[in-house]
Amino acid sequence: MHHPYPSFVQRAVAVTAAVAVSTLIVASAPAPSASAAQLPTTCTNASIENGSFENPVTPANTSRQVNEATVPGWSTTATDDRIEIWHAPFQGVPVPDGTQFVEINATQRSKLYQDVATTPGETIRWQLQHRGRTGVDTMEVRMGAPDTALALQSTLATGQSWRTYSGLYTVPAGQTTTRISFDSISSANGVASYGNFVDAVSITSGACVVTSKSVTNLTGGDSVRLGDTLQYSVVAANQGASDASLTSVIDSLPVGVSLVPGSISVTEGATTSTVTDDIGDDAGEFDVAARELRVRVGSGASSALGGTLPTGASVTVSFSVTVDSITALPSIDNTATVAFTDALSAQTRVSTSNTTTTPISPDAPALSIVTSGSVTPDERQDAAAPGDTIAWSYLVTNTGDVPLSDVTVIDPEGGTITCAPSELAVGEGATCTGTATHTVTPGDLVVGSVANGATARATPPFGAAPVESAESVATITTEAIAPAISVTVSHDNHSATEADPSIYAGDLLRARFVVTNSGNSALNGVAVTDPVFGAVTCVDDSLEVGESTTCVADDLYVVTDEDAETGILWRTISATGDAVTGAAVMSVSDEQLVSIEVLTELPTFDLPEAGEPGEPDPASPDPEFSGLAATGAESRQPMALALLLLGAGVLMFGVARLSARRRA
Repeated sequence: MHHPYPSFVQRAVAVTAAVAVSTLIVASAPAPSASAAQLPTTCTNASIENGSFENPVTPANTSRQVNEATVPGWSTTATDDRIEIWHAPFQGVPVPDGTQFVEINATQRSKLYQDVATTPGETIRWQLQHRGRTGVDTMEVRMGAPDTALALQSTLATGQSWRTYSGLYTVPAGQTTTRISFDSISSANGVASYGNFVDAVSITSGACVVTSKSVTNLTGGDSVRLGDTLQYSVVAANQGASDASLTSVIDSLPVGVSLVPGSISVTEGATTSTVTDDIGDDAGEFDVAARELRVRVGSGASSALGGTLPTGASVTVSFSVTVDSITALPSIDNTATVAFTDALSAQTRVSTSNTTTTPISPDAPALSIVTSGSVTPDERQDAAAPGDTIAWSYLVTNTGDVPLSDVTVIDPEGGTITCAPSELAVGEGATCTGTATHTVTPGDLVVGSVANGATARATPPFGAAPVESAESVATITTEAIAPAISVTVSHDNHSATEADPSIYAGDLLRARFVVTNSGNSALNGVAVTDPVFGAVTCVDDSLEVGESTTCVADDLYVVTDEDAETGILWRTISATGDAVTGAAVMSVSDEQLVSIEVLTELPTFDLPEAGEPGEPDPASPDPEFSGLAATGAESRQPMALALLLLGAGVLMFGVARLSARRRA
């Protein structure tokens, strides 16, 4: 894709970052680019009001507690709003500055604080005098944005003599008001109303350079045409409270311009001098390869090091460029930076100027592209399904004011793309087609659509650089995700014979299931539940669309007598799975009511009935049976017992034969 910023911008960013890499300010203010905002635009030098606590005036050799409203600049967290001021030499305590000082512990342990105006990114120095009252008192110095958790700067533990403490604080980005707070931690005698004398509080700002830039078209006119001359002026003004040392003005020339040889000048006060373009012979140079202009300025500047820019001083660097190309950008944008070292903190800093923008007159080559997708089969243009194919096509239009040639389309998904025609007049369009197609996948259904973006590229006349269109994205809607699962079951009878496949009590059955992904989304966590046959193991627990897997019950099922008495073994089996549909998981299931016929095999035998040949007639006084004679009235009892035993034997013989068949 065509990047909207030229290479000079990227070089400017790199140079600025290299200069400022060791500074805290860079953490809050990125290196400038052609679109960078001026930073800083102004400087606020931080200062403490009533730092020696000379107001309000307390009678000599006394101390008194006053309401915070009467103490200019200072506030307290004490619940009674009291601040205690001592006028030396009360109780023999000397004063390090002026005639008065403050005791943080007035009626209670509290915090004494003041809010000061600051410049975001600047480094400031705080300083104070601290003393214990009856021994070693301890306090903390904290700084930060008001009404936030203040950052600890230092913990001060001081005995009965004044001691000077100081430190550096870098103001975070966006923090225009900074609170400095003195927090009482402890006093030597442990009394909450004793201790922590403070005096001579000050805050000093460091160097703060404001860089501003202007441009003038020396040829005349508000816009630029090929061959025009632009003059740039960069002003670096130290508005801080400390000197800026090692000061250098840096400018990376934008694309489309060339430095006018010998045009670099430096103005300090009423004196204007010129520097050469060569490297190493004076305080300024132009690096042709890097397209970077660097001028070391300030007192003591040399070919190796920048000079010192005192507080309140400013310097102006001017140079001219010739416009030798007007095809790269709609305007010539330029930003300068000033690199320096803050004498207060010894930190390397960078100041960024405003960006000057000079519009370029036409030529203005431009083109647009519209990407389209067509689904096969045709009836699914609005709801493409897995397996459908999408072919891409493009309409490229010359929307600029010059003819374009070598029209091409950039689309990695399109394969080899051809455009007809390949040369476009102003306002003319070309139809482009690709050789590659996209096959819709179940994953596309999860997204809900198939999107493809493309850009167009063409070459303007007169050797200008190619131009690219904005990206055009075609979006094809896919059908909704409709996950589904189905299951079938079969049973292996490990007790049946080929001659008799029927199922009887005591048979051993193994349940087998075939689970199929019958929806349009992949399934995970595929499982089968069988409340009667027990745990089931599946070969695969993930199924793509249309795939099936086999699941088998872990244990054999023994057909029971109850099953045989019922005649049908009923149960409901179910198959379940989870379809991943983006961030959500959709569960699907299929239940089947399964019935197995169970036969009851009870062998029966024909016994002779009364009155048939060979059977004794109970009414006959002389019955005969199988040649056995009967005498007397008791002769029928042995016969009945014999018949009963004969029947039992026949029944046992039948059961034995049945068991043998089942084992076979």
